[in-house]
Amino acid sequence: MALKIPGAKNKLFEHSKETGEGLYNSKNPPQDIANKEEEYSIPAAAFQPERNSGLIIDIGYGICYAESEGPATYVASIKLPDGAKIKSCIVYGTNATKTYAIMRANYAGWAAAINGYTNIGTIQTMPGNIIVDNKNYQYEINATMVAEDKIYGAKIVYERNFI
Repeated sequence: MALKIPGAKNKLFEHSKETGEGLYNSKNPPQDIANKEEEYSIPAAAFQPERNSGLIIDIGYGICYAESEGPATYVASIKLPDGAKIKSCIVYGTNATKTYAIMRANYAGWAAAINGYTNIGTIQTMPGNIIVDNKNYQYEINATMVAEDKIYGAKIVYERNFI
């Protein structure tokens, strides 16, 4: 079924006419917007010590810096669009022997890594079935750090269907 929209000048409307009307076919959307890849940046300041770990952090100049002994887990909450497909993630930091993971937690408090743990500074590629479900879950990145470690931020690449 085609929907007539007067004055449509958006890429969604592929059959422009002289009258200014456009036709949008929902069964065959333009591929350049149907599955668009986007990046979600997480600043260093978003990483906070898990629970009351007793660790001191110094957040400034784009760095999350562990000043006291560890190891301890630092957590950054993430909010991606519902239905987004997570493709990859990376946490930027100084200690490549420490690990990080994207965690998915239900609202009863249970949490699990959605694709295991990866070393800081290494891109973690996700299997194609990791779909964000904000109705039933919340998401975060957990990263381990010890004294003198720094986290500079993180980036998640995801695919979003605009149709």
